[in-house]
Amino acid sequence: MDTRLDPRMSIDELTNILIRQKYTMSQELAILRQRDSKIDEYNEYFAWCEECKIRAREELGK
Repeated sequence: MDTRLDPRMSIDELTNILIRQKYTMSQELAILRQRDSKIDEYNEYFAWCEECKIRAREELGK
């Protein structure tokens, strides 16, 4: 990832960038549609998203 972050970037914007490093939008939507039938896959996705939110807050100093 580019280490030069725009200080105007929001936590949500950076979180999305980080999530996209592992999941495409299509993959994300598929996981969400199947969250009741593929619980382990959903839990892995959810944990990744939570980790991305934490990283975004840390990297933006918020």
